[in-house]
Amino acid sequence: MPFKAQEVAEVTIQGKRFRDWESVIVRMEEGSVPNSFKLTVSEGAPLSKSFAALQIKPGDRCTVTLAGEMAITGYVETRQVAYTAEQHGIEIVGHSKNKAAVDASVMHKTMEFKDKSFMKIATDLLKPLGLTISAKTAISEKPFPRVNIAHGTSVHEQIETMARLRGVTLGTDLQGNYTARTSFEQGGDKLEEGKNILEGRETLTMSMSGGGSGNYNYGQQPGSNEKFGAKVAHDPQGKSTNSNKGLGPGLHAPNTSVVNMPGDKIDAKTNADMEGDRRDYEKFEVTIVVQGWLKPSGGLWKPGEMVHVKSPMLIVDEKLKLMKADFTQDNKSGTRTTLLLTKDTGDGSKYNYDPNTKTTGADPKTGAPPATPVGDTGAPGARPPSLGE
Repeated sequence: MPFKAQEVAEVTIQGKRFRDWESVIVRMEEGSVPNSFKLTVSEGAPLSKSFAALQIKPGDRCTVTLAGEMAITGYVETRQVAYTAEQHGIEIVGHSKNKAAVDASVMHKTMEFKDKSFMKIATDLLKPLGLTISAKTAISEKPFPRVNIAHGTSVHEQIETMARLRGVTLGTDLQGNYTARTSFEQGGDKLEEGKNILEGRETLTMSMSGGGSGNYNYGQQPGSNEKFGAKVAHDPQGKSTNSNKGLGPGLHAPNTSVVNMPGDKIDAKTNADMEGDRRDYEKFEVTIVVQGWLKPSGGLWKPGEMVHVKSPMLIVDEKLKLMKADFTQDNKSGTRTTLLLTKDTGDGSKYNYDPNTKTTGADPKTGAPPATPVGDTGAPGARPPSLGE
């Protein structure tokens, strides 16, 4: 299938541009790090000079553009070459540069942080790798009383663990650095059946923890000279309930899990909410395939935005979260974008924290009124209801 002239994938390495790929797969994703790309080119005999000049090597720093729009800043990880007397082929695989945080262990003098916020700790962890993190929305400024990191823990693993206790979704920007958000942006673009949707698929499932059974998170608070003994040893408990709106009652099957690091009751609740949100993602997913790489309003489709989907066949007419975009191109299907969208679980500003009032629910930028006092206010040793209740 012929490609439009402007639908070109281009890799730039040290000022040299490589294009005319036979197949292209570029993945951009919210809630997962890093972004990635895979490009292939093949050619029949005789081997041309242009093919021989394709000297792209693992470790090369590069940028990837699609239709002239920046998609990935990163590096080449794998190069595969195969040839016979009649055919020659090269496959190039790479990632955004924040893959370094996935591969690298935390390197810190004390491996401990005290009374620092999520953004401050994440910034300190990423700095030795030449990476940064930017807030796309207001992020909780609630400090972690103490964070102890085990040797061998990857930088990404530690950041992701803390993110779950602050209601933060991680992503990647066009420069290959980290992003952090508690809500999705209002993109304004629309996908409509019969107009710009080539293919549509919907997955609607219900987990065993439906019907309001709840997900319970347990943990412990760090001890100090002021707080010790039963006051910190008893489990702070957080609960999240799956609403299953529009579905059947399901089964009574509550879940319990342990918070990945010390925290108070609010931390346990935030972690439980994040886990509940992820379960909701698994319950409702919509996959849409569109022609081309660009949005109706211009620019590439970008995970982290809200997109209105209208499809009577899928019984959907609402704004959904764009979680993942796969940009593809080949001789069979042409140029397409496959979008993965999920149900909107609401504004994450409930996780924000006002350091002055020491409450959650306040937006530190807009000054929205606080909602919940911080601290372990639950009864010591509280447990979820029994199955007979």
